[in-house]
Amino acid sequence: MVEALMAGFRILSQPFYLFILISGSLIGIIFGAIPGLGPVIAATLLIPFTYTMDPAAGILLVAGVYVAGTFGGSQTAILFNIPGAPENTCTTIDGYPLTQQGKAAKALGIAIISSAIGGIFSSIILVFGSTQLIKISYLFGPVEFFALSLLGVAVITGLNDNYLKALLSAALGIFLSTVGMSSIDGTMRFTFGSNFLMNGFDFIPIMIGAYAVGEVFLQVHKEQKVNSSDEKFKMNFPNWKEIKSVRGTITRSSILGLLIGALPGAGAVLANYLGYSMEESIYRNTDKPFGNGSLNGVAAPESANNSAAVATFIPLLALGIPGGAVTAILLGVFEVHGLQPGPTLFITNESLVYTLFAGIFIINALILVAGVLEIKVITKLLKVPKGILYPAIFVFATLGAYSVNNSMFDVTVMLIFGLIGFYMKENGYSVAILVLGMVLGPIMENNLLRALIKFDSPMNFFSKPLGSILLIVSMIIILWPVIKNTAKHISD
Repeated sequence: MVEALMAGFRILSQPFYLFILISGSLIGIIFGAIPGLGPVIAATLLIPFTYTMDPAAGILLVAGVYVAGTFGGSQTAILFNIPGAPENTCTTIDGYPLTQQGKAAKALGIAIISSAIGGIFSSIILVFGSTQLIKISYLFGPVEFFALSLLGVAVITGLNDNYLKALLSAALGIFLSTVGMSSIDGTMRFTFGSNFLMNGFDFIPIMIGAYAVGEVFLQVHKEQKVNSSDEKFKMNFPNWKEIKSVRGTITRSSILGLLIGALPGAGAVLANYLGYSMEESIYRNTDKPFGNGSLNGVAAPESANNSAAVATFIPLLALGIPGGAVTAILLGVFEVHGLQPGPTLFITNESLVYTLFAGIFIINALILVAGVLEIKVITKLLKVPKGILYPAIFVFATLGAYSVNNSMFDVTVMLIFGLIGFYMKENGYSVAILVLGMVLGPIMENNLLRALIKFDSPMNFFSKPLGSILLIVSMIIILWPVIKNTAKHISD
């Protein structure tokens, strides 16, 4: 195993393969930082280029885009409260307040370190523990996936300070995810005879609208200036004490991201939410609560999502099952070159597998190096006058929304949800929870229906030990504010 990995590093020492890795990583970081694009679109655009490459080069190019792109979205999330990709949604919650406090460089530095460590941690486990982690995947069926998705919603709503508004935000997101044709029985829901709604709302235009356009409307409405004051903005990187203060968060979130990423279909988006929610509950009653500019609040989602991004390669390589959207694209790259991921791949193409493993190590190292080098460049965006910056963001947002399906309908959706996002931000509703509801809604619905087909009654779900534990914990958390208030009234 170690010898095969070293052989992979030797292959990657060749200039051509290093060029492929660096190119893929830079493309991923750039696309990840542009709202509406992200690693999925970048990987899709690069597929034709992989046809003429040898298998290792094509696979490494897409892998570089994915892993680096997962980090790239954290930059706009921190600087402008606009996540470049869904995987970075929770990074906005504490990252942007740090920017408002003149600590953008510290937030970006923690994001870089957390992303790199999370990715490297999962890379090590990917090499030495793939077959063992796959056993965990076997424990998850439709009941467990439904319960896990419900837990994601429960944690981020039940522990929210504004419980009712958080619950309404999640409910709206889940409702929006049900629009269109059911993937189980083909039933049309809430389409009102519109052909545009037959396939439901695309997630990306809504995210761009609620976050990017909503933020532009909010800033213009408040006539706030970007933090361009030299007195307020300082190029202060995180010091050693601050880095040490987040090491526990990075460790826990990296492990969580690894476990989530190893589950087929879960992916880095869910890991981002669960990583943040887990650490928020840990620091909830301390002197370092989340939501007002906590470095731990940046470290948690970024270490979790990059760890999960790497871990999605586990079900792909060991079972031939994509762990997410980009690994589904990567599966296509494998098949174009006549390769079939699965247990036999480790025997028939061991050199390719371990070259990929070595490449993932290098990609995460590149994130650390490239990220540190670009901080001084990326933070200069804070000094751009808002009369130039906000129109530029709006143009990029529009292009990003249109590029999803080349449809003006998506641009219209973006504008509508820009207004909705503006209203939500103005009145204390959570856009992050709305997005979470849209992400987890299809997972919840599809697995709930599959579980009902298999078990007839929801009560039979409790015959599954892991599923029943997750369901019980989810119900307790989501009802916790009600339980707490009831107990308080009884005691009074």
